[in-house]
Amino acid sequence: MYSKNKQVPKKTHKVCMECKKERLIANFETPGTRICSSCKIIRRLKVEKERQQRAIDRLKTKKQKKKTVLKISDLKKSVQRKFNKWIKQRDAEDGCISCGNRNSSSYDAGHYLPQGSTGSLRYHPDNVHKQCVSCNRFKHGNLIEYRINLVKKIGIKKVEWLEEHRKDVKRWTREELEEILERLRAKARRVK
Repeated sequence: MYSKNKQVPKKTHKVCMECKKERLIANFETPGTRICSSCKIIRRLKVEKERQQRAIDRLKTKKQKKKTVLKISDLKKSVQRKFNKWIKQRDAEDGCISCGNRNSSSYDAGHYLPQGSTGSLRYHPDNVHKQCVSCNRFKHGNLIEYRINLVKKIGIKKVEWLEEHRKDVKRWTREELEEILERLRAKARRVK
């Protein structure tokens, strides 16, 4: 076919199978390679980016699964803080439930019936009202004045109901505490 005198011209260009462009053979790593060097680099970068995205996705799902589970005691404290904050917001316009002081520098959310070991009335809105620090902490709740003003505020029937249920023992479950916490968050959003 070919005569010995004719030389076959060497190929100087080759078509890349990735980008479909004709490139110099020097742009290919080896003569048998079908993808040019620049397409190989782009392919490696895409693979690396996908690998990084999978790692990020794994971390996100791991964080969601690992969602911090508070102990019941910590959850109670969290609910109590939110509840106390809400009580102070609710009674913002009122003075101290015991002495009526409106000029105190700070207020507590004072319980009429102490939360103590029973705790059934711990988060009951009729049992907790804004109280000045002096009455709540230094006068041990100033309960005589608290009761007199509580009757004026919520009525004798509700006060007697609270007193009837003072010995009820309540063991709060995680679901109940989380539900209370969610309701308090919703109330706080409505106030803002």
